[in-house]
Amino acid sequence: MPAPIKIGWLGSCLDGPGGGYDKIHRMAFDEPVESGMLDRPYEFVMHAENGLPNGTAKNATDGFRYLVDEGCIGVAGAYSSDNAITVAPLAN
Repeated sequence: MPAPIKIGWLGSCLDGPGGGYDKIHRMAFDEPVESGMLDRPYEFVMHAENGLPNGTAKNATDGFRYLVDEGCIGVAGAYSSDNAITVAPLAN
């Protein structure tokens, strides 16, 4: 079996694995796997960024870099505009 596709969550798993946010994200991948459109499994890599406004912009950018280093081919988040502004240049 091929290695799973890794998808990162940057601060988006607010209610943890099995919670509502987790279920919403999984729906986007379960259907393509079940239909055969996606021919390999997927794996979510979660990183609670602790970014702005309570943490720092550096935490958000470090979190994004962590997910990339873990081999994620896509990242959901950052979910607040403060953090998205700091992460966007890295993602681009």
